[in-house]
Amino acid sequence: MLEVVPCLSSAVRSGIIPPKFFQDRRATAYTNWGQSFWREALQNSIDAGATRIDISIVEAPAKTWPMGDPGTSSVIRVEIADNGCGMSLDTIENVFFRVGETTKRGATDAIGGFGTARMLLCFSHPRYEIHTGDIVVIGRSLEYLVRTRSERGLPPVRGCVFVIDIDLAEKSSSRLEADLRTVVALSDPRGCDVFVNGSVLAGRMRAGPRRRVLSALTSQGLAPFATVHYAATEDKRGVLIRQAGVWMISAWTPHKRTVIVELSSGCARDAMTETREALKGPYTDALNDLLGQLETESETALKTLEDEHVVDFSGKRGDLVIAGVQAACDNDIPLPEGVTGGFVVPATSAAAAETQAPASALPAPNTHASHSLVIVSRRLKHQSGLQKARRRFFPKNWKGERPAPAQILTAWVVACRHAIDALRRVHSRTGSAALTIRPGFLFEPADTVWGDNQVERMRTAGECRRNTDGSIALLINPVDDNGTLQYNLRRRKGEKSLQTLVAVAAHEVCHIAASKHNELFARLLTDVMAILDVDAVTSAIRVALREMSAPATAGRRERRKGGRCGE
Repeated sequence: MLEVVPCLSSAVRSGIIPPKFFQDRRATAYTNWGQSFWREALQNSIDAGATRIDISIVEAPAKTWPMGDPGTSSVIRVEIADNGCGMSLDTIENVFFRVGETTKRGATDAIGGFGTARMLLCFSHPRYEIHTGDIVVIGRSLEYLVRTRSERGLPPVRGCVFVIDIDLAEKSSSRLEADLRTVVALSDPRGCDVFVNGSVLAGRMRAGPRRRVLSALTSQGLAPFATVHYAATEDKRGVLIRQAGVWMISAWTPHKRTVIVELSSGCARDAMTETREALKGPYTDALNDLLGQLETESETALKTLEDEHVVDFSGKRGDLVIAGVQAACDNDIPLPEGVTGGFVVPATSAAAAETQAPASALPAPNTHASHSLVIVSRRLKHQSGLQKARRRFFPKNWKGERPAPAQILTAWVVACRHAIDALRRVHSRTGSAALTIRPGFLFEPADTVWGDNQVERMRTAGECRRNTDGSIALLINPVDDNGTLQYNLRRRKGEKSLQTLVAVAAHEVCHIAASKHNELFARLLTDVMAILDVDAVTSAIRVALREMSAPATAGRRERRKGGRCGE
């Protein structure tokens, strides 16, 4: 006898995903889901263009869920209301309730864009409501009903209101509010005020002036993705990674001040993981590089580069090129990539360093400037002494037979040549290729640094700048904050100045092979100073200075001789 099998419908059916699925994912994906909850809430409102966010947190009895028991008797009812652009019914049905979709595709200034915020905000909780315009959505997990506010006799909502019931067994109201205050305290959502239970949240972490730019080596090349700032306060909170002022990630550093890394607009999806709990590979590398510099170069890692001006002067012989030689010994210290690179110096006129100019517009070669040189200045807006000194060091303003700038430049070039020779002897890989050197001057006021018990002033003695065009700029700071010369090159009084100049040259030359002040740099500098004969270098500088003045001395002798013959 044949068994009759009932015919089953061939229609496609959808499975039901219970809230526990999202709760389990929330527990494994986030280190502190309470803080992440508020971060996502703030991000959603800011991306919607909100200028005000009102939040209320109260304990309340659980509401009856239209489709069944909510599963708990008491909840924390969180209401988040903003005055942003809100959502349409099409967006709610075809984006919000489609896992993995996002409303922010193509929005370059959006903070989010992964489609995961709704899991934290709604799907992982017993019940939620969304009010926007005249629409009311009541939901649990991915199940939802759509109603209208008008049928309840309520006016339309401007922006969006989320009403979320959180199981009291998972978070207390006090803990949830503390998480919110932590997120706001580490953030500075520009143009948006946050109110909690009617009171504005204060104590934001404001960022100071831009200190540097972070770049990541992506498949499209080197791409800038963030700016680095000190916090306006002196609190020590490590490194805060934010976008549009909203705190995302923290990283530990022993640095004495809070450092803020602001992700650029449109970089969130590329730079951060889906949960925004970490940065992705190349961006993590850039962050780790910053953390290493903050630890090993705590006083100089974030020296401001604001108001930087670079002027390139041509010389009679062009760039100073030091030919490649075979190193005298081998060394197992690895040479970082880009060691042959040099700082790309824009071709600019002396009048306006920031304005590009053709090569023909460069200042004419000066009789004292044998090689091309670079003059770099930073933060001179209120530094009248340094401004005057900088003008004196422009070759067109060099006066007399042996102008001080020409003497310092000559001494600097000789010292750098000897230091490079010593570096090649201890580091074989610097000897295989020619080095194009751009000697020059650096004008920058001393930095204020925080010591253990006092504030100190620290002056930058020199700088090594590199880039991918093959040249290296080696700069010396010749003056103090008042514009007074730091180096006295007279024979009787100048020995200490020359020895200091040689030490600065050795320091900056070692940065050709090691850009950071780390163990590699310390080893190189120790080895270079061990074989560098400072007395021999100072003697070579004296010879170069005499040769520099020889034509003028001969001219004076001829003039005196001619005068005696005329008598």
